[in-house]
Amino acid sequence: MATENLGDRLPAFQAYLDNTRLSPLTKRSYLHGICLFISYVGDCTLAELSPAMLLQWHTSLAKAKQSYSTCNQKRAALRKFLQFLEAFEESDQAAKLLHTLERLQSPGEKRPKREPHVVEGLDLERMLIRAILHPLTGHRDEAILLFMWATGVRRAEVASLMFDNVDLEERLATVVGKGDKERVVIFDQVCCKALVLWLKDREENWPKREGVDTFFITLDGYEMKPETVSAIVKVCAKEAGLKGEVWAHLFRHSALTRLLDNGVAIQDVAKLAGHANINTTAHYHHAEEGRLKEIYDGAMRPPDARAG
Repeated sequence: MATENLGDRLPAFQAYLDNTRLSPLTKRSYLHGICLFISYVGDCTLAELSPAMLLQWHTSLAKAKQSYSTCNQKRAALRKFLQFLEAFEESDQAAKLLHTLERLQSPGEKRPKREPHVVEGLDLERMLIRAILHPLTGHRDEAILLFMWATGVRRAEVASLMFDNVDLEERLATVVGKGDKERVVIFDQVCCKALVLWLKDREENWPKREGVDTFFITLDGYEMKPETVSAIVKVCAKEAGLKGEVWAHLFRHSALTRLLDNGVAIQDVAKLAGHANINTTAHYHHAEEGRLKEIYDGAMRPPDARAG
């Protein structure tokens, strides 16, 4: 194995990925990223791959002026590949390269954050009216909007949701989020009815493809991409005449904000959201200042005022 080139290890790496719970999209992204990496450094052996070569590749990402997220995707692909080599070949060289990679700051500039706002209930209703009117895809698009509204899942989690991971009777779904972490989300009765209608429509009218096990599919019967989820949201918002930009993550923002503003403990919301850090969840809390002031005044009144 030590004399094999990096390219010779790709079949084994693909088999390794196939035995993980990564989404199909992430697996393809990792394989594509490693192919690009090997193309850049040359199809050398692992022993020949030096930290200096890795640094040169990393510098090329910055020079190419690629986005922060694109650079992170390429770094993630290389990290996964090196972890695979370290674990299955017990390679000290892979461990050394991993250490080098972690010390390098991701290049690229973060995009400025968009002003956070939420999708109001009336906005959702208007979007649902437009979604159900879509020829052929109406039931699917309605189900996707309601599922995102009810659970606050990310667009990639919608696209990679597996058929067997949805329990309509219990109104629960298991999604795979960042870091390959599974979590259970809950949806309401309205969403459940939409999911049932979608499955009936899918069974009767949509093409069936062997090996496609995702809950939501494309018109030609294949797995969806996160970009398709984004497109559905944007089209419905535009057709509904909503003002301002509406993107998929707003549905996540809206769901988590509703939970927090209605008294659900932040620790529980963090669990539903798949947040490793509770401070991330706190960013979704936008309670009205008047209500916060009332809560504060009630909690901070002097003892004599409470007694009186």
